[in-house]
Amino acid sequence: MMRLGKISAIDRFSGLATITDANAQEIDFRIADSPFELYINRDVWFEIVLTAKGLKAVGLRSLSLAVSEQIEEPCRV
Repeated sequence: MMRLGKISAIDRFSGLATITDANAQEIDFRIADSPFELYINRDVWFEIVLTAKGLKAVGLRSLSLAVSEQIEEPCRV
């Protein structure tokens, strides 16, 4: 299930970033796994998986990209 959150921290030295979700839960992810440019307060969709080190955000999608993907072409007659 996709969740909505905001990027709340980016640590390029460690290669990790953090998303804070709607429940104020903080979930880390690897910067290298992001398919788009990262910046603080960027809205993202993501999924959570349980790893040996705890929860991890995966399948990141930018909210702005997700919205633009849903815009359909106008009907042409």
